Amino acid sequence: MATRCNIIIKGMEFNKKTSVMLYRHLDGYPSVTGKELLDKLNGYISTNADSKIYFDSLVNNLLKSKDGKYEYSSQMHIDIEWLYTIDLTKNKIYVQSVDVDWSTGIIKLGKKTLLEKILE
Repeated sequence: MATRCNIIIKGMEFNKKTSVMLYRHLDGYPSVTGKELLDKLNGYISTNADSKIYFDSLVNNLLKSKDGKYEYSSQMHIDIEWLYTIDLTKNKIYVQSVDVDWSTGIIKLGKKTLLEKILE
């Protein structure tokens, strides 16, 4: 079974939106997607001084990954197990577990934690 996740990137404007939501269908757990996002964020922090270019580049880089791992999402998917929030105003990534009660459809989010703390 696939481990799905959503990624919210916020803090700058992209195509007239102040946040962008992406979806990843496979390998959404912190040891894979989390590490990849952290590596990309750290790479962009050190190479992009202009925050607008930085935001656009990060989003486009994720969307154009050669294996098509990421795609735009207009809403949070109900079948995800992880939610990542990239806050570009703080250059931090937060992660939360997601638990769905399938009998009621209620989504419960776990505690928002800095990704670096989980990957230590």
